[in-house]
Amino acid sequence: MSILPQGQRLRIAGLSGSLFFAALLSACGQAAPRTAAPSPSGRPVAAATATPALLGRWKSTTDPLSELEVTATRYTEKYQGKPVAVSTYQVATKCGCPEGKKLVYKTPTILTTRNQQDGDCYCYIIEQLTPTTLRLANYGEGGFRTFKRLK
Repeated sequence: MSILPQGQRLRIAGLSGSLFFAALLSACGQAAPRTAAPSPSGRPVAAATATPALLGRWKSTTDPLSELEVTATRYTEKYQGKPVAVSTYQVATKCGCPEGKKLVYKTPTILTTRNQQDGDCYCYIIEQLTPTTLRLANYGEGGFRTFKRLK
């Protein structure tokens, strides 16, 4: 039970949310100048090599039936052990989808996936990548997914 009155708790919660938003805006403001126009082919641009820490199998922390498997060339989403989406991917400084937002980061923190069957393109911000945890934010849409590495 909190000793703060309801109004003060709401003000503190609002201030915390404002600080988070300010930190997010600050991180977005660290944009590198654009050096190339978006690729007309719709393929990811400014790609970096695959991030070795990203490779492996990952299990969702919110849905135990959902997994990711990332190899040097494929990003596979699985459900109940069966592939539901197989995509190519690249990690770069900006979203590689043609309709993607135009934010640019100084370091390769944007994961772009392109589904091999229907061509759907998605971008995620890699918010956290440790030997045990992967946290992806839906780029430009909000929300996130967190995974733990499978051994």
